[in-house]
Amino acid sequence: MPPPGHPIGAAQSTAGESSKKKIKPVQLVPAEEMAAFKQAIEGSDLTKTAMVEYLKKKFPHLYKEAIKNSLVQVAQRRGKTEKEKRWVLC
Repeated sequence: MPPPGHPIGAAQSTAGESSKKKIKPVQLVPAEEMAAFKQAIEGSDLTKTAMVEYLKKKFPHLYKEAIKNSLVQVAQRRGKTEKEKRWVLC
């Protein structure tokens, strides 16, 4: 029995609504541009935010979300200190 003041079907309706939401596919940089995308990243000392902004200017036709998703998948910032960190392809 539900607690007093709690509608009987409330828990069921919220669970049902979440299962109806469409999951968006992850946007990525197109394969034909991936080589230029990787070349623009490799060895850079920019922070993630600065790198995304730089890549957005270099590839203005791409969505920012696609740039972020692709960056995370193809490269990592490595280095002990902030001054030593560089983008390295995975």
